[in-house]
Amino acid sequence: MEIEAKYAVVGPLDPAMLERLDLGPYQLRPSGEEQHHDEVLDTPTRALTTQHHELRLRHLPGHIIVTYKGPNLGSGARHEREEIEATFTGALPQDYRQWSPEIARGIAPIVGKATLAPLVEMDMRRRTWRILRQSGTIAELALDEGIIRASGRATPVRELEIELKEAGTREDLTALTQALTDQLPLRPEPRGKLERGLALLRERTRKEECHRPLEEASREVLQRYVTDLHTVEPVARTGTDPEAIHKMRVATRRLRTVLSLLQDTTVFPKPRLRQFRRGLKDVARMLGDVRDLDVLLGRVHAYEEAEPELIADLSPLRQQLMDQRKAAHARLRKHLESAKVAHILGQLETFVQTPVEVPLDQPVILVRHVAGSAIWQRYEAVLTYESVMPGASLPLLHRLRIACKQTRYAMEFFQPALGKRAKPLLKVLLQAQDHLGRLHDAVILHERVVALGALSPDQHGLARYAAELAAERDQLQADFAPRWKQLRSKRFRKGLAGVLGRL
Repeated sequence: MEIEAKYAVVGPLDPAMLERLDLGPYQLRPSGEEQHHDEVLDTPTRALTTQHHELRLRHLPGHIIVTYKGPNLGSGARHEREEIEATFTGALPQDYRQWSPEIARGIAPIVGKATLAPLVEMDMRRRTWRILRQSGTIAELALDEGIIRASGRATPVRELEIELKEAGTREDLTALTQALTDQLPLRPEPRGKLERGLALLRERTRKEECHRPLEEASREVLQRYVTDLHTVEPVARTGTDPEAIHKMRVATRRLRTVLSLLQDTTVFPKPRLRQFRRGLKDVARMLGDVRDLDVLLGRVHAYEEAEPELIADLSPLRQQLMDQRKAAHARLRKHLESAKVAHILGQLETFVQTPVEVPLDQPVILVRHVAGSAIWQRYEAVLTYESVMPGASLPLLHRLRIACKQTRYAMEFFQPALGKRAKPLLKVLLQAQDHLGRLHDAVILHERVVALGALSPDQHGLARYAAELAAERDQLQADFAPRWKQLRSKRFRKGLAGVLGRL
């Protein structure tokens, strides 16, 4: 485990200043200086860095140090993460599985068979000191000065880093950082060098995003959603964390929405996209079954906390929901463990990591060639509800909610090209979707409570809860009118047209 603190140097600082510091019980001893060139590797779809893993090659005279770092578990200036190193003299094997068994185990589930290439590069001059206490080395102090490069951009680096060694404790790190920040021009640096390099990659202008090949941009987003799905799937499979179910459901829905959107283009083979959508359909449905029951259970629990005298009357409802949730999760788990799901997810992973070769006699389809029609078409599906508003039935309002969600997902897919002007529009869509979501939950729960109440007329708590849910349903239905007015307003339409017109 690597435990360190990082500080940006924001004023004059040189080695002589460091060696004159009063560090109390600690002493500094110079330990050397080196120039090194670092390369952070990743797959074409950034499978490692999107999951906050780092794979670095440090080129030094006569040897290469390969370092794997896991996600940062610290906060602020303090960074804590798993770290594994392997040193090579001579040529580095091309296959990462030959570098080190420990490193291979860390990255193989994420990288798979994808190729690795430099994503971020750094050239640093590093001067180091041992920090001693009673003749034991408790930490290393490093002054780094250099350049980070990515995507043709560069940013300078000047930072001070204190890394604990085996003899050091977190208390030592706290005392040292206090002494250093009291005497030197330092500012806590929550970002590592890699994060700053990735920021350079994200600094593509809106215009550059508009002119990116749709194939490249699509695979990047799809990889992010696939990574999200893989990350939460093991936890969702256990069924113990409702939030993992929710996150996996969202990732699956986003995947299906983007695959549907891409079916309207000629960039990817349509049969493959349909295959993936069909393969994810049952996963999405089963995740939805479990998630809906989690939401209903959460609502019942909150009501019981507010009205504890009704807990006994509501116990049949709670037990029914728990039994149905257990059965729904058992179906989900069986499906996730099936060979069918493993096959479709494996094929999807390969698909998003494999670039599509555009024939030389065909034009390259850019993001700007597709985004406008894709988004406006989905917004038009929202506007079709004008003919039934404001008195739309509850089933129609539920379908309107889905249309709002599909429009929002399409806009989020293209947001780098849309720019900041899209954010207020996304907020309107999200507010409408959330309002209709609360309405749908109230409707479903009311139906369940009424059905149970009919079987148990002596449970007065059920009748009381049913009445309150009916009142909530009616109020939410009535209160949606301002949301709808905002959603279909001339201001929203002009705002969306203006955003799309800048593509």
